[in-house]
Amino acid sequence: MSRSHTLVRTPRDLGTPTRVEITLEVISDYLHVGAGRRVVQAKELDVDFNQVLSMFLKGDPQAYAIVDPYFEEFNALPRTGDKVVIPGSTVKGAVRTRLEMSIPNSCYIVDKPGVAKSQGYVQLFKPDPNRRSDNYSKGIAINHDRVCPVCDIMGSPGLGSKVSFSDLVMVSGKLGNATIDQVQYELALKGSKFVGSFLVNQSKNEVGAILYGLGIRCESGKVNSRTFLLGRFKFDKPQFGRVKFTAKLDEREQCTRISDFVREFKVRDIWEK
Repeated sequence: MSRSHTLVRTPRDLGTPTRVEITLEVISDYLHVGAGRRVVQAKELDVDFNQVLSMFLKGDPQAYAIVDPYFEEFNALPRTGDKVVIPGSTVKGAVRTRLEMSIPNSCYIVDKPGVAKSQGYVQLFKPDPNRRSDNYSKGIAINHDRVCPVCDIMGSPGLGSKVSFSDLVMVSGKLGNATIDQVQYELALKGSKFVGSFLVNQSKNEVGAILYGLGIRCESGKVNSRTFLLGRFKFDKPQFGRVKFTAKLDEREQCTRISDFVREFKVRDIWEK
């Protein structure tokens, strides 16, 4: 593998702190980003509470059979307080994946040979099975004395990140529920919008890289937001997990930053549907 461009141990605090507001819009029918399963009450209890409690205290297994029909597993969307959010860590991880698959000479942050990827993931990203991962805390760099360009921006074990993403807060739209494989999911419906930002130490093409990783392109001097796959069921169900990102940044500046990034790294373009 040929070497990448960026020197190992590049300072983390150089550059101009730059904050860019971003908006995510759901363009598929549904979006679910997981917060983990929890058990919720499905219908009003009409059993003798004291009797069931007594059965539980005695260790009677029939108590579960009585109460189970009144509860169900439910996958809620993440929340901060009473606000529905998409975690910044989720967006950052998704951006990192796009950059790793697009930039030559980058490593894969998840380096576990033999771990199965979904068929949809492999078909879309076509990952190189021979690529490995840098780990600077252990003195490991796949390009010897160079850090991979994605790690230089997004961070890696032993190398701090230059960028952070806020949670994206739902500002408009509707929520719904659906049962999939006998499990309830809370969903953001088509047209829902989430707003947040990223903050990066801008010293060269970092903003352009992140915009590109968000699926934003510049074509004939015009900014174009492409379909971006995110959340549960994105590879299995086309009515799920399709979003578009936009950035609150002058169009000419976006085009300049994206074009400079593409020119420097000669990226491989990936089309998501």
